[in-house]
Amino acid sequence: MITAQEFYQSLKETLALTAGVDGSSIESEFVRFGLDKLVDFGDIDSYELIEDGRDSADIWRIDAFSDDSDSELSIGTMSLFISLFDQADEPANLIQTDIDRLLKKLKKYVEFALEKDPFKFFEPGSGPFNVATTLKSAWTKAVKPNLKFYVISNRPISKRITDIENIEIHGSHVEVVVWDLGRFLQMELSGREREDIEIDLSASPLKALMATTANEGALKSALVVMPASVLVGIYGKWGGRLLEQNVRSFLSTKNSVNKGMRETISSAPDKFFAFNNGITGTAEDATFESKDDGLYLTHLKNFQIVNGGQTTATLYATAIKDKLDMSNIAVQMKLSIVSPEKANELVPFISKFANSQTKVNDSDLFSNHPFHQRFEEFSRRISAPPKPGAVAGSFWFYERARGQYVNEQAYKTDAEKKKFQALNPRDQMLTKTELAKYLNTFEMLPNIVSKGAQYSFSEFAKRVTNSWDQSDSNISEGFFRSLIAMAIMFKRLEKLVQAKKEEWFIVSRANVVTYTLSLLSYMAKQSGKAIDFESIWKKQALPIPVENALLRLAKKVNDLLRDENRQIMELSSYAKSEAFWTVVKAEAKNIDLSEFSEILIDKGEFIEQKREDKKSQKFTSDLESELKVKGTPAPVWLKVLKYLQDNNMENPSRTALISKAQRTPLKLTDKECLSLFSVLDEYESFYRNQ
Repeated sequence: MITAQEFYQSLKETLALTAGVDGSSIESEFVRFGLDKLVDFGDIDSYELIEDGRDSADIWRIDAFSDDSDSELSIGTMSLFISLFDQADEPANLIQTDIDRLLKKLKKYVEFALEKDPFKFFEPGSGPFNVATTLKSAWTKAVKPNLKFYVISNRPISKRITDIENIEIHGSHVEVVVWDLGRFLQMELSGREREDIEIDLSASPLKALMATTANEGALKSALVVMPASVLVGIYGKWGGRLLEQNVRSFLSTKNSVNKGMRETISSAPDKFFAFNNGITGTAEDATFESKDDGLYLTHLKNFQIVNGGQTTATLYATAIKDKLDMSNIAVQMKLSIVSPEKANELVPFISKFANSQTKVNDSDLFSNHPFHQRFEEFSRRISAPPKPGAVAGSFWFYERARGQYVNEQAYKTDAEKKKFQALNPRDQMLTKTELAKYLNTFEMLPNIVSKGAQYSFSEFAKRVTNSWDQSDSNISEGFFRSLIAMAIMFKRLEKLVQAKKEEWFIVSRANVVTYTLSLLSYMAKQSGKAIDFESIWKKQALPIPVENALLRLAKKVNDLLRDENRQIMELSSYAKSEAFWTVVKAEAKNIDLSEFSEILIDKGEFIEQKREDKKSQKFTSDLESELKVKGTPAPVWLKVLKYLQDNNMENPSRTALISKAQRTPLKLTDKECLSLFSVLDEYESFYRNQ
């Protein structure tokens, strides 16, 4: 297994290489690395680096900023980041004095932002100025956002530090979060998508009734009475992370159902328990305590609300924003305790069936979708052509599960690790949320991308699921190569724009990049053209004239984003709006598309490419299906038949096909193989989730 020292050295070398290419400092590259991980881990939705965030007198400092305060499922959180990067051969410990010093600088920055006139105290158009105006605006609202201070470091935290105290600014509570070397490594090695959610209820245990008697097994259930004040407190701490497995969206308190809930909360709180359906929750572990008057729930691990997100968010909104009394309100909860080994498989199905009163799209269960297995297989098998100046090709490593990239190297020798990293460079490692960002950008959804990683991923799931449902052959090798070409374009433009950050007064690099590439896609489509992703894949780079043209286009987008006539909307909200995308698209008529001719092809040629890719993938998929069906032994088909009988899914046609597969599998036709493959896949999926 990789050690902390090995992880430290590998990270330092990678960042030094990236900084050398990018022209940015190695510490700013570390901040970007750390915040990218926090986006992947679900701590934040998006962020903006503040590379000019250091006071010349070293009194205040801010390295990055994240504003999740206007997300529908957000509880209104603004996060400020500061880093400590160690370049020694062996890192020193991160001690309390280091943390206190960094927090003092962040605190002083916020105090200046709130107390001073930003136009006089900060350089207008600078990163600190933009964040200060956002903070000051938020502080004037009736409900102030939650504030979080993050300290991120590549040093391991001292074992003497057992607790991090939160602080206060202007009477408001500020949560302090520390991510050190060990915490980053632990998340990489764990294979988990998120850090554990630990909820201690021992101070106010919840009355419970076990609905199952089994002491062992993957699934146990209980009924729990949850006081609304407790639910509001839990949601206040964990927010949207509680709803990650929920297949619905919170539609805001303007929705008619939510209006009814608010009416009950306001005028008849004692009737809420009777009128409301309650919530359905899951947990990987739960602790119960027996008392004289019954059973009580005292602890939950990795709690998820899989049905009742609207109830939860409405209670929170009315308690925090409307200041309504929650003391006489209780919520019924059906709690399923699912073992960690089965959580990823069973929880989506609990979610699906808990929400069965209305149609649930397969995209809602996308985390376990076969798309990921196929894309991962492509990424391990298909070698990209050599980059300019390189003599050998390499792979674009798709991390389907958290920590795969690190775990692949865990038991390798030093020589083997170097070979692996040469074939799979870290800057060519892709995550699910990154795929979503790239595809949504070129699908001309920059406002969706700007709403944050999780929102963007949800849209990506819908699109990929729909495409797969039309024909799984749509997810072909050509689709893989196109997505890698999108990644090449996106990553390259990020570096080009970053180099212009101070010169252009760039307010949000992430927004500028996604809108620029979406605009290029839009212009190409309007002109009967398409981006030639195959040529970009073959070269693994963009032509220099195209890079220059993209930079000019990005400058226009940045100027539009900075326009003072944006209807007095906050910049982060403006970038997430359809209104800004409309403004950007209107700029298309002023741009010469011929500047991009080297990477454009006729739309007809593009469609023909996709048709051939799909045909090739269908042949491959059909062949794989045939081999699997014909290679399935007769005893397995007996189990498949029993599964169909037990679930009332048997019919004479299926029975006859299964009988033929048992007796003479080699005589099955292509059509019969496809039909049997579907049944076999359903059977395996069912028992995989037991």
